[in-house]
Amino acid sequence: MNQAKAGPLDAGGGLHSRGRAASATELAREALFAVSSYLDGALDNPLLDVGHVLLMLRNKHLGPSHLRRIAADRRFCGVYEVRAALAVNPATPPAFAMNLVGTLFWRDLLRIAENYRVYPPLRRRAEQLLSERCAEMTEGEMVALAHIAGRFLIKALSQSERPRVVSALLGNEHLVEEDVVAIARSSATPPEILRAVAGSDRWSSSRAVRLALTRNPATPVPESLRCLGGLLAGDLEALARDARVPKIVRIGAERRLGGEKVSSREPQPQVHQRPVS
Repeated sequence: MNQAKAGPLDAGGGLHSRGRAASATELAREALFAVSSYLDGALDNPLLDVGHVLLMLRNKHLGPSHLRRIAADRRFCGVYEVRAALAVNPATPPAFAMNLVGTLFWRDLLRIAENYRVYPPLRRRAEQLLSERCAEMTEGEMVALAHIAGRFLIKALSQSERPRVVSALLGNEHLVEEDVVAIARSSATPPEILRAVAGSDRWSSSRAVRLALTRNPATPVPESLRCLGGLLAGDLEALARDARVPKIVRIGAERRLGGEKVSSREPQPQVHQRPVS
């Protein structure tokens, strides 16, 4: 009767029977660490419930056969948390995972899209679903997503017309200077977003971003003029000569060069240029 002498659940026979006959308390205790044969029996146990299954889904010994049985059981697959755990588990048979991924919310789709251990077509499907759903998300959801989105979503989020979304994106660790320049350069970018870019502590010191902002007619005038500060003399000369640049910005560039009219001839190359204060 002393079960302590029966040995740990990773040794000996009869583990299938023990899992099948275990009490609810034992299932809760063993589900997270039990080995394969015990799990086989536990899946036949009438006392097995969703809580036990969620623990099992974190068990490193859970294999494709176990996952297939859980995915096929309506008692468990009707629970969102179970579906999400199945879909993100690299050991879940691909056919089951592909059927589940379309039922997931954006946070779990993002977990799959960024998990390089899962089935590659499943990752691509998660990426596709996220991109499609961006337009349907609330502003709050898009702001939350913009903070943490991976590279595959940067372009879609950067084209948002919602200033709060792009402001959140500006702090995303996956964003690179090229992305911000594209936002600052686009004539389709709303002035409120251009103002946010100009006011970003992270990006406002970038010479490429400042140049893009000054050349964009949609950039609010105060921000355009402020972006002239710190540019190289050659940058200011080019801005002052460029007819596509708003006139007030050209005048501001000339004034920063000393108020003298910029020569129309090509400037001579300069080995060292110092920012104009």
